[in-house]
Amino acid sequence: MFLLDNPYVSDFLRQSVETMERSVVDTPAARTFMNGSTAPFIDETEFARRILVGERVYTNSENGLDVILRNAGQSDLARQIEICKDKALFRETVAALYPDYRFARVTPDDLDSFDVSDMPYPFVAKPARGFSVSACTWFSSRPSGRAWWRRSGRSVRVSTRNILKRS
Repeated sequence: MFLLDNPYVSDFLRQSVETMERSVVDTPAARTFMNGSTAPFIDETEFARRILVGERVYTNSENGLDVILRNAGQSDLARQIEICKDKALFRETVAALYPDYRFARVTPDDLDSFDVSDMPYPFVAKPARGFSVSACTWFSSRPSGRAWWRRSGRSVRVSTRNILKRS
């Protein structure tokens, strides 16, 4: 089955869905993209049922992942999506594969008190969720004093909160 979402569905994808005679999850975006199509639509209840029994779903956009999480949040697929969408959870999941890779999960409220003295340089501070590069801050060298970290922490915290408001 297909889960089609913004921002774009190519003519090739639309034709492929029709040719394969696969179901399409009935969302406003899918209705718009498949307008006039003969592809069968299924509602989100049927979509969730199929996910839970292991049917494959193909999506053209990360935006569609929220439909999966909303409708089949207890499925194995939803768990896998959460691991990939949450950078900190992903790092925790693969930590055994890369034992020398250093990372820390720090809440926005704890940034000011976070001790960066034992962090290897360079390092990047970024929100656990979201894909906006504007919220990422690169630290290339270890400056002296804590004032720089408090300033940087405020910047990262504001960027992170803006990302969380949008998601």
